[in-house]
Amino acid sequence: MSATPPVGPVLDEQEVPPELWWFGWSFVGIGLVQLLVQGAKDDVVSAVVSMGLSALVVAFFAAGVVRARGVRLGVVATLVGLLPVLAVVALVYDPTALGALEALVSGLQAWLLWRYTRTPWFAWQRTMPTGGPSLAPILAVAVLAGVLGGLTVTQEPQPGFTVNLSVAGTPH
Repeated sequence: MSATPPVGPVLDEQEVPPELWWFGWSFVGIGLVQLLVQGAKDDVVSAVVSMGLSALVVAFFAAGVVRARGVRLGVVATLVGLLPVLAVVALVYDPTALGALEALVSGLQAWLLWRYTRTPWFAWQRTMPTGGPSLAPILAVAVLAGVLGGLTVTQEPQPGFTVNLSVAGTPH
């Protein structure tokens, strides 16, 4: 009696797709560039809290992407899909080298996420399998990206207009 061959693509369950690795490392790379250009937060307590919270949030959503979970993947896909558009709009209003790099990288990230959703690994993860390789290494990349994001100073808003709000009964 012969064994029945597997149906569908042969999947090496020991390999996280390269698209996913490139996707994760692209966030680390742009995070490093932003840290070098914008600098780190001065307040140590604020930086530590921000790095911890950022790492937790990014790891939570990254685990959803890696495991092809619908809601978390949908949130990430929406954000990653909007980033190239927003980066190009920002580049039109304030053309900078960092802005151009962010627009390019965000477009690459959107393409990598799209490619990842077409891999056999993604299809396999949609079945909610048990077993497989440890996801700790790829999630460690996500945690690193979150830590970098929490450490980096956010850009100061550009000067614009001021709105004064006064509530009845309070002095001006």
